Amino acid sequence: MFPEWVEKQKRPGTTIKAIGNNYYLYFATSARQPGKKYPVAKQVYIGKITENGIVSDRVSINIGETKACTLGELFPSIKPEVKNVIVLFVKNEWVCTKTDERIMSILESEGVCKNGKIILCDI
Repeated sequence: MFPEWVEKQKRPGTTIKAIGNNYYLYFATSARQPGKKYPVAKQVYIGKITENGIVSDRVSINIGETKACTLGELFPSIKPEVKNVIVLFVKNEWVCTKTDERIMSILESEGVCKNGKIILCDI
């Protein structure tokens, strides 16, 4: 349904929306509400998906037990070219939203990420 470079940005707990020729990544969850027959869906904007990754003006969000932030917030001394990579805390683990091979190799060489999952982080 979406181009391959868009699908690469999808992570657990997220959804992709296409508006015109642009693609956007959202954090998606649902919760039961009194008086409603079914859970109510909630979506929070993460950023625009480009061929180079996720572009976002949002620095951090927090919805209950789920979080999203930039690597610069988690690791202030990390290299500048990866400070704006968005990571999500989903199902008790931090995962990267950007899968560009160059970025992933920087993260792995810094000892921050392995197989798309953030390591050595206590938030």
